[in-house]
Amino acid sequence: MATATVERLRAIPLEVGSRHWMVENVDEGSNYSVDAVKGECSCPDWQFRCRHRREDCKHLLEVRTVIERQRHYREKKPTVTARAIEEATGVKTLPVIPELSQDELKAIFA
Repeated sequence: MATATVERLRAIPLEVGSRHWMVENVDEGSNYSVDAVKGECSCPDWQFRCRHRREDCKHLLEVRTVIERQRHYREKKPTVTARAIEEATGVKTLPVIPELSQDELKAIFA
């Protein structure tokens, strides 16, 4: 039986509201540049496979997911609460983190 590997990705906008993102693979320590508007990534998977198939790589998918979460957060749409997830699954979740300013991002990654 095949097992799925879970990779931890962290998508960070290079500027608040920017189309340019840096996506870090936390486990591997690799970083890739993503253009959210053009739908392009600097990773080898996108460069050699996904681009030709007009598909998104995992880094583009992560950026799109983060952008969509931010959109929902700003619109204050009802979402499932962390408590509901914990009660249903037994898994503790992290709270939603609001958008950070450029200065806050610099402080985190300094």
